Amino acid sequence: MVVMSQTVNWAPIMYKVMNSGGIDNVPGYKTQPFISIFFILFIIFGAFFIINLFVGVIISAYNREIERSGNNFLLTSEQKKKLETKMLVLSMKPLLSQVKTNNSKCRSVAFDIASNKVFEYFILGAIAANTLAMTLKWPNMSQKSVDIIEKVNYVFLAIFCFEAVIKLVAYGKRYFKDAWNTFDFIIVIVSIIFIVV
Repeated sequence: MVVMSQTVNWAPIMYKVMNSGGIDNVPGYKTQPFISIFFILFIIFGAFFIINLFVGVIISAYNREIERSGNNFLLTSEQKKKLETKMLVLSMKPLLSQVKTNNSKCRSVAFDIASNKVFEYFILGAIAANTLAMTLKWPNMSQKSVDIIEKVNYVFLAIFCFEAVIKLVAYGKRYFKDAWNTFDFIIVIVSIIFIVV
């Protein structure tokens, strides 16, 4: 029965029982084929069904404990405190603060320009206007319209180059610690390369 409940090499045992002729009888060749029905039913109900039932009860009890005690019910109170602290630290995403340095007059002026809200709104307006200008394409455009849109794109590129230079002078190496600044810088460089090529 142990082999049967483990479902390992149960078929050879079934064939031996099918070949047996009973007590004090010589074994034959599959003289009792109906015995195979017992083995198959035992595998289905004894092994699969009962084991699945036990596994289902264990999983149900585990889920009930999770609902009652929370996800970390297997942890000690000290481990829970450490985990909560770690999760709190990981959830914090401090903003990078750009600090004004008094190294030079040029950097100080650039910092004042870059941190000015008017400058920020001007750049946002330029981005929106550039996006609008890039959408201005229609069938059978005249060459004059194409030239005007191209010149407008050059003006926007000059504005974005000015922004990148101002911020590079103002923030120095810290300019690249902000992902948006890095993204803007890459777009400006790629645009310049595209124009040159």
